[in-house]
Amino acid sequence: TTAAEAEQAARELGGPAALKAVASGVIHKTEAGAVRIHVELEHVARTFREISDSVRSYCQQPGAVPDLRGILVAPSLPKPIVELLVGFMKDPHYGGVLVVGLGGTTVEVLKDVTLRLLPITREDARQMLAEIKGSRLLRGHRGAPAVDREAVLDAIMAIAACARSNPEVQELEINPLFAYEHGAVAVDVRAML
Repeated sequence: TTAAEAEQAARELGGPAALKAVASGVIHKTEAGAVRIHVELEHVARTFREISDSVRSYCQQPGAVPDLRGILVAPSLPKPIVELLVGFMKDPHYGGVLVVGLGGTTVEVLKDVTLRLLPITREDARQMLAEIKGSRLLRGHRGAPAVDREAVLDAIMAIAACARSNPEVQELEINPLFAYEHGAVAVDVRAML
C-alpha cells in the first residue's frame, strides 16, 4: 500500500518486477495506466506513485469507482509465445458460456474467440483451440516453438470447473494467459460476483 512496501517486495523478488493496481473499479488496467512491467528496483517507488496517480485520475471519470487498494508487485515474466483469453460468463438464457481466444490487449480488436456452453470436456477445449483463427500461432510460427497445449487445456478446464462449482461467480476471465513452450501462467484474472 506504500512505495516503501513496493520497493521491499521488489527487492525480495530479486529482479525486475511487474506492478499492477489492485482496484476493482478498473477493469481495463492498461487504459488506466495501472500496469507497468520490467520495472527495475531503482524505479519501483516512482512507478508506484505514477500508477497510483494514474488510477486516481482514471477513477475521476463519471461512473468510475475510486477504490485503489494498493499495488501488486510480482516478478516480471518472459515474453510468451502467445497471449490467450480464457473466461466464462453466465447468460440468463443459456447458463454458463465459456470463451477462449487470442488475448491481451488485442482481444477487442481481433475478436478471435470461440464459445461453448458449459459443461465441456477436455476434447471440447481442444477443439476450441483449433477453432480460433490464431491457432497456427499455438503450433509454432516462423521459428517459434509450439505452446504447451496441455497447460493451456488445464487452464481452460480449471475455469470451466470454477464456473460449475461456484454459482455466485457471474463472470471470470484470465486475460492474458501467457502460453509458453513449457507451461502457461495466468497473468491477470478478473471475477465478478
